Amino acid sequence: MKINEYLKFMLKDFFKAFGFLMIVVTIYFSSNSIAVIETSLLWQVILLSSAYVFFKFAFVNKYDLDKKTQNFNLFIFSTLADVIIFVWLWLFSPNKAVDSNNILLYIIIIFAVKVVVYAMMYIDGHAQAKQLNERLNKYKKEQTNKF
Repeated sequence: MKINEYLKFMLKDFFKAFGFLMIVVTIYFSSNSIAVIETSLLWQVILLSSAYVFFKFAFVNKYDLDKKTQNFNLFIFSTLADVIIFVWLWLFSPNKAVDSNNILLYIIIIFAVKVVVYAMMYIDGHAQAKQLNERLNKYKKEQTNKF
């Protein structure tokens, strides 16, 4: 799959999510007789739409990607979605529970944990593949000894 096709699907999903959230916000505002959408709310809708699209592209694999690209895709897009969520918390938290000093620390910790988890998955995958190959070789030997 070409990158421009992949980006086209991503933009299409972003505009769908953005449009859906804007419809929800418009219905909510019209029911409460609020006529003006604030800029901060618009930015929140954009950030949440982006996070949704990144999570969707990280965890839903409906495109023809090989295994290595799928793992890379999962790592990159889930990290981007986490960063978007932290930016949203940092910018729009009502009690400023997430300050500037902590946000960078949170992002570094998330990235480090993801690297460790993927390294463990890689090592475990090789160990399981080795066990499976040994079992297959043993089974083949048993089958050749029967005949």
